Amino acid sequence: MPLFFILSGIFFQENSLQNFFCKKARQLIFPYVIFCIIGIIITLIIPQWRYITFADILKDLYLGYPDSINVSSVWFLIYLFITMLMLNIILYIQKRNITIGYIILLFVVFYGFTLGRFPIVLSIFPFNRMPLNSDSACVALLFLWTGYHFKSQIMNIIELFNSKNLLQKVVFIIIILFATIILILKNGTVNLHGITFNNEIFYITASIMGFIFVIFLSQLLISYKIIANCLKWLGVNSLKIMGTQAIIIRLFLLIINKLTNQHYSLYFLPPIYAIIGSILVSLVTITIVIGYNYVISISNNMLKKSYIQ
Repeated sequence: MPLFFILSGIFFQENSLQNFFCKKARQLIFPYVIFCIIGIIITLIIPQWRYITFADILKDLYLGYPDSINVSSVWFLIYLFITMLMLNIILYIQKRNITIGYIILLFVVFYGFTLGRFPIVLSIFPFNRMPLNSDSACVALLFLWTGYHFKSQIMNIIELFNSKNLLQKVVFIIIILFATIILILKNGTVNLHGITFNNEIFYITASIMGFIFVIFLSQLLISYKIIANCLKWLGVNSLKIMGTQAIIIRLFLLIINKLTNQHYSLYFLPPIYAIIGSILVSLVTITIVIGYNYVISISNNMLKKSYIQ
């Protein structure tokens, strides 16, 4: 998730509040609503999922985490919207008073990490969480701002990496990978959405190093045309994939529990089922997205022909 927000920060463009709402609502809120509607429909269709109540839906709406309707993967759309809104407001303030802008930025980030260390602070809120993931968004703001503020330096680092020979690139990637793994193992389990960070310094450092590792690895892989084209396709269709796979994963879990007469939870599957599930879910999800794109392409062509005639 830190990688995701740093990348989003690199491509972030400041805008007026009105333009921001119009643009980001179309890009983030609209698909979120669509996937939630799809999730509700499918949840009501499948008998084992019909235990959902109106209170469950209200909880999902409050948290911005549509878990009860089985499309929890799209929570990051609301999450990203809130984080970008905060950054846009802070940048607006910084243009008028840079000192106050930075004070607000530091306060919001510090508050977010405080919630992770002292979650009792959240007890005043329903379900012990602030609405629409805005509590964990306070921490995500740090990574979004990092990508935005240091994008020139990041591009310079990428250019420096690309100037090296293949052996040097591989050595850099391996060193960063091992250093990141050591920090991750040292710090233990973390969860940005669940505001669990353990050692904040380790968490931030590992996040930035992990970001650099992925960037360097990506630069190495895109030199291979087939891999580059696959990654581009995944990038273009990432939103559809994320929204679709959330439901497919839960359907797979439903089938496995039925066949084995067990009660495995979403993130705690035996390794063999996890491997099989990863392969099957990926294949089914990609097939659905390809089919969807094909139908949309055919429909657009028919509309164009009708318009010309």
